[in-house]
Amino acid sequence: LTQNQKWWTQNEDYKNIVFQTQDLLEFNLIKSAEYHAEKGYSNNDESQLQIAKSRYYNFITKYTWSTYKEYAKLELADLEYFLNNFNQASNYYFEIVSEATSASLREEAAYSLIWSEVKKSGYDLNFDSINPVLRNTQKTALSPEEKIFSQAAIFYITKIPTSARKNKIIYKLAELYAEHGDFEASVQYL
Repeated sequence: LTQNQKWWTQNEDYKNIVFQTQDLLEFNLIKSAEYHAEKGYSNNDESQLQIAKSRYYNFITKYTWSTYKEYAKLELADLEYFLNNFNQASNYYFEIVSEATSASLREEAAYSLIWSEVKKSGYDLNFDSINPVLRNTQKTALSPEEKIFSQAAIFYITKIPTSARKNKIIYKLAELYAEHGDFEASVQYL
C-alpha cells in the first residue's frame, strides 16, 4: 500500500490524517514520559523516574525517525544524570552532541556532558569561583579528575564554538592549566 504512489496521490486526505495521527501519537508519548518525570522530580519518587526513563528509552528506540527523538534522548540523559548514572548520562549526552540536528540541544548536551563527566570522576568544578593564587609555578601534571574535566571542556569548545557559555569554560580551562604551571596551555585557551 505505501509503495503505491498512485494510491497516495488519490488519497491525499487519508495520507495527511495518517501523518497527523502519527505526530499526535508521538507527541502524547513524550507528554506521558514528561508527566512521570515531573512527578518523580517533584516528589523525589524514583519509581516515577524509572517509568519516565523507560518511556523515553522506548520512544527513542521505537521512533528513530521522530522529530522528538533528540529531545527525548536529552530528557533521558538528564534522568540518568539525576539518578547518578553518570556513565549512561555521559553516553547519551555524547550521542546528542555528535548526532543532533538542533544546535540548542547539542549545546545543552555538551554542557551537561561536562557536568556528568566531572560528577563521574569526583572533580570539584565551580565555574563561579576565581582562583587568583597559582598553586604551582613549576609545571605539574593534571590529576586524572582534572584531565577528565579538561577533555570534556575541550570537547565542548570544539563542538560548540559559538556558545554563550564558551568563555567561562575557556577561562576555567586556562585557569586549571595555569594552576599547574602549564602557561603555554593556559595561554592557548585565553
